[in-house]
Amino acid sequence: MRKYILSVIGLCLISTLTINAQSIQEKYKKAEEFLSWNLSEKLYSLTVNPQWIDESSNFWFLDQKKSKKEFILVNSKKKRMSAAFNHKKMADALTSQLGRIISADSLPFNYIKFINHYKGIRFKIKSKTYSCDLKSYVLKVQEKEEKEKRNPFESSSPDKKWKVIVKDFNLYLLEIDSKEEFQLTKDGKENFSYGFFNIMV
Repeated sequence: MRKYILSVIGLCLISTLTINAQSIQEKYKKAEEFLSWNLSEKLYSLTVNPQWIDESSNFWFLDQKKSKKEFILVNSKKKRMSAAFNHKKMADALTSQLGRIISADSLPFNYIKFINHYKGIRFKIKSKTYSCDLKSYVLKVQEKEEKEKRNPFESSSPDKKWKVIVKDFNLYLLEIDSKEEFQLTKDGKENFSYGFFNIMV
């Protein structure tokens, strides 16, 4: 009889431990749903990443939702918020330009730059940069601007009126408009030049 009672008590304890273990596992599983990497799939627009426009008090941000993203323009002085542009017209223009259907809810870019005093925007899709007039919604592909080749042995003043140049191993101040030169140093020589180290082979 005693053995029977002990067996029953043992079974009860095992059942209780099993239930508790299952309960703990369920709680952990439930808690995992609230971890950041799981919440990111359920919650959207938890933060705002403001992109300030030039030196103004205005900014734009990307409002990302589960099935839609929208560019929002904010005027912080007037406390106004609106769509940065007409997403439907932009999608139609891109559909025509790219030859494939573009949805207004998922435009193929995440960054914009306002140009011409808010009359247009510029954005990039893959390797191409586009500009869009926000009145006509005409798109233009921007040609790659060739960067001005900079002479490593010249340095221009902030107002672009003067240059310091290296000539005959010495430094000269050049007035750009008149082309007049003023020698600044006289002790430069081969292999000990100002501005760069000259090695004769």
